[in-house]
Amino acid sequence: MIGKKRHILSKEECFDIIVKFRKHLKTSTVINYSTPLNKQIRHSKSIFFESDDINTRLSSRKVTFQFTEYQKTGFYRWHKDDSNGRIVTHIISLNKEYTGGEFQFMHHDQEVTIRLNVGECYTFPSEVLHRVQPVLSGVRYSLVGWEVDQPIDIEQSNGPIINEKI
Repeated sequence: MIGKKRHILSKEECFDIIVKFRKHLKTSTVINYSTPLNKQIRHSKSIFFESDDINTRLSSRKVTFQFTEYQKTGFYRWHKDDSNGRIVTHIISLNKEYTGGEFQFMHHDQEVTIRLNVGECYTFPSEVLHRVQPVLSGVRYSLVGWEVDQPIDIEQSNGPIINEKI
């Protein structure tokens, strides 16, 4: 296994994050693109934010978070997160009221599916190829956090960072 799974947030904290951030969502983009993507690559809504509380649970390094919503048919094709100084990726599941939307990564040319319970985090190197399969029903909410070795360029990603306490 190339990553690590651990419990990070309570179900109540996950619910609070969904309620707090879903009203701020915008069509997702990809690093180095400032305009919405062709929906053949990524179909989701998201917003960047920072949380000292969650950050300290994950890492001693600075972590920037993206709250993401995948509605029915939402997905993200195979990609890596290692641009813009990103070195470690954290995926945190916020809900379970959906089908499909599996998180997968490539390991030795094999697709590996990671199933996370609400509040669980999967941490892996940002250069690992991964994707989110299409959501078949319901809405999938997740947090993605990136540890960086340099500041992330928000102007080239999804807009301003919202600073919030969780």
